[in-house]
Amino acid sequence: MEDQVFMIWAKIDPAKVMQASVWFSAHRGSGMSVANRYQDCRDWAARGDLVEMIPTLHWLEIPRLLDRLPGFALAGTAALTRGDDPPTAQHYYCERHGLFNPQRPGCLACSQPWLYPDLPGVPERLHNPWRTG
Repeated sequence: MEDQVFMIWAKIDPAKVMQASVWFSAHRGSGMSVANRYQDCRDWAARGDLVEMIPTLHWLEIPRLLDRLPGFALAGTAALTRGDDPPTAQHYYCERHGLFNPQRPGCLACSQPWLYPDLPGVPERLHNPWRTG
């Protein structure tokens, strides 16, 4: 079985772009300066983009990682994807698990509950910007 990567995404609080720039320079820097990251973070915040925050291979770590989102993450905007593709309206979204599944239709957690048990309280903490109603 191949390892599954899960990614937690969130929007950047426009009032905390400098904080985001420092964090991204340190954690996702690839040698980019804080000044260069500032431009990216400013643009992402202005557009309201969901931005990659925290990757994990461990399904059971997701609740703890949601508790540890950086302080610049805009409250109520966290999203969870299988893989590192950004969530879109075209991806299958599982209400039960709060998981976007871009690689294939259906939910990985629903299809393999022995590997991916329900995480109580997690779906309520995740955001689907395309949810209606």
